[in-house]
Formats: sequence, C-alpha cells, structure tokens
Amino acid sequence: MTAFVKLAQPEFAGGLLYFDKLCDYAGVLQIKLRCPSDKVLSVSFDDYFLYRKVDEGDALTILAEVAKSDLIGQSLYEVLESSLVNEFMNQAYGIRCGQVIRHFLILTDQDVIDVLAISSPSCELEVWK
Repeated sequence: MTAFVKLAQPEFAGGLLYFDKLCDYAGVLQIKLRCPSDKVLSVSFDDYFLYRKVDEGDALTILAEVAKSDLIGQSLYEVLESSLVNEFMNQAYGIRCGQVIRHFLILTDQDVIDVLAISSPSCELEVWK
C-alpha cells in the first residue's frame, strides 16, 4: 500500500504552492514554486533519474491516495512503496537493484510532479522576482 511522508519545507513555504517553472540543466532538476506570500520555493534534485509533470485532472488516482492519508494541503511528499519506482526498476531490467531509488511528489494548485531520485531535494526560499 502506498504511504506518504510530508517533507520539511522552509518556514513561510507551508501549504499548497503554485507551479512557476521547471528547469532540467547540467544534471540538476530545479523546480520553482510560488508561495502565497512574495516568496519562491526552489526545489533542486542533484541525482534524479526521472521526472514527469501532469495536470491535476490527469492524476486523480494519486490525489485520491494522498487525500486518504490526511496529508492533503501540503506540497512536498516522499512516496513510500511506490508503484512508479517499481515500474522504473522493471523498465531497466533491475540494473539498479542495488540502489535505493526514492519517489518524491510535488503537488501544486494545478499540477502533480513526480521525481525519482537517490537523495532528498534541497529546498531554498527566495524572494519572488
């Protein structure tokens, strides 16, 4: 059964955030999320394998699972016992079996972003420009 763990976010970045931009450059995936205040949460993955961004209307199953966990209303999660990780491992014929691949989920006002990575993202709060 899928379980969700809320990731710590910098102060003033709590609650649901708004997607601003996604940049995949030089091996780093950076996702910018606007806070309800004048801040931007920059979430960076240095060791990611896969990411996808879908409209919330096309991700109803995962949203329903998050809602059942009583954690809805936040933006950053780690997904435990992830079917996406299992699918990724199967697609690679298990060549990454020795690695712990983690599934991170970012929920925004209109988007769902999945990231598979080795380590937790770094999060930095910036002033919105």
